[in-house]
Amino acid sequence: MARSEDDRAAILARRAAFVASTLAQVGVSLSAYADEGGGEEPPCAETPTPSPESLAEARQRFEIAAELHNQGRFEEAAVELRRVLLLAYNEKVVARAMSADMARGAPGDAWELGHQHLRCVGPSEPIETLMRQVETETGVITVRLEDPRDVILDIDGASVDVRRAARGIRVLPGSHKVRAASNGQERRNEIQVVAGETVSVSIAPFPPPMPCLSPHPCLEPPLRNEHKDTLLRLQAGAMVPAVAVLPDDTPNVLIGTGASLSLAVQIADHLWFDGDLFEMTTITRARALVYGGSNVELKYFPIDAYGFGAGFSGGVYGFPSGNDSRRLENISGMFGPVIVPASIMVDRLYFEARVPFWFSPIEERSETTFGLGAVAPHVVVGISIPLLDKTEPVQSASSRGRGAR
Repeated sequence: MARSEDDRAAILARRAAFVASTLAQVGVSLSAYADEGGGEEPPCAETPTPSPESLAEARQRFEIAAELHNQGRFEEAAVELRRVLLLAYNEKVVARAMSADMARGAPGDAWELGHQHLRCVGPSEPIETLMRQVETETGVITVRLEDPRDVILDIDGASVDVRRAARGIRVLPGSHKVRAASNGQERRNEIQVVAGETVSVSIAPFPPPMPCLSPHPCLEPPLRNEHKDTLLRLQAGAMVPAVAVLPDDTPNVLIGTGASLSLAVQIADHLWFDGDLFEMTTITRARALVYGGSNVELKYFPIDAYGFGAGFSGGVYGFPSGNDSRRLENISGMFGPVIVPASIMVDRLYFEARVPFWFSPIEERSETTFGLGAVAPHVVVGISIPLLDKTEPVQSASSRGRGAR
């Protein structure tokens, strides 16, 4: 059935308005979670009819976008296709841009583009088909903030407007990280999203900022407490000095240096478990001793910077040969408890005092007995590198549905 002139005029007006609304989207970062600057949907404003020059440039850019898409460069193709929409609206370009968004893993952008088309231009079977595909293949994250004032919100590291997050953010199935920050404090949640489901995350109000008595702390938020907020750390340290007391008939005191590489895991609040990947020490005076082994500790930090604990150490040791210092002789094993009277964390530096009590075979008057072979107090000074942050317990509720529009 032929359309009346009034119908055609209305459709053209909506199409022109759609091009103007696309301007707001092109200026936004091409991320599935891009901030829409206020959370409200872009208005359907009017725009002039494209000129012949604009149409020619649009065709040229569309060819570039098609080539990029065929090469698998979907991010660049999505950018070019949005530039085409700025020059001249075309429903096929909208569909192609939505396909590029899905291919680059940005279903949120695809859904927003299709939704804006249907809202400002009108019904379209190809666009509605793609919208149904997006809804089938994605899930929705909604974030509920009891007090959204002064809250910075991001999902998987990309900024999200809090009002848009309340409506719903479309994401691919899988694990996603939600972080909210305010007044120098932050809360983290890691959630699992299933296609066709909506996952709601509720974030309680943040406490008010602490009063500031000097101008400098008020200008910047407090530094994040990396020690408290870290789950897994890699630690590399040097032992300076390393001392070994050998309880012979005439006790020997050996002094030297060593190195260690360890992993530290925060198994509960204030409670850390450390395990050496390796530890090696060379100590000497009148005699030399080379030790290689491992060390595990359980430490409690009553305050953020200071802790103490105990553990277990074990390994092998030997004495360099008099003829060839590269060869060890009298190799034997030793093991025993370790006392940690002090463990201090300052930013990414750590200082730790250890006192291992090593038991080993001891030769006395041609007889071999087992007893205390060495006491080796030493200080470890090193660097601690965060590998994995803690996440707060997830406060979420999953419900079946097509999600937010």
